[in-house]
Amino acid sequence: MECSQMSCWAMISVQGYVDGKSYFGAIVGRYGNRIAKGRFSLDGKKYQLPLNDGENHLHGGIKGFNNVFGVPNRLEEEKGPSLKLTYVSPDGEEGYRAP
Repeated sequence: MECSQMSCWAMISVQGYVDGKSYFGAIVGRYGNRIAKGRFSLDGKKYQLPLNDGENHLHGGIKGFNNVFGVPNRLEEEKGPSLKLTYVSPDGEEGYRAP
């Protein structure tokens, strides 16, 4: 497909993404969907996550990865350039524990 045949939607500035209420252009991290009532069990231990979508936990919480900036690193690869974003989520952030 040629570029002229494709549509590309983008915000005018980075601030548009920061202020936006949708997950348009977002990197969904930790969990990509809803966790009902923000509760889950892992290895017999129960966890309660913050609720940010009514009674549910959506896309990683109030401070999901859509609300953080990773350290950018441009990579040159045989297939072409790519971008690697690095962010370290501290143990306990948004209720998620480190392994």
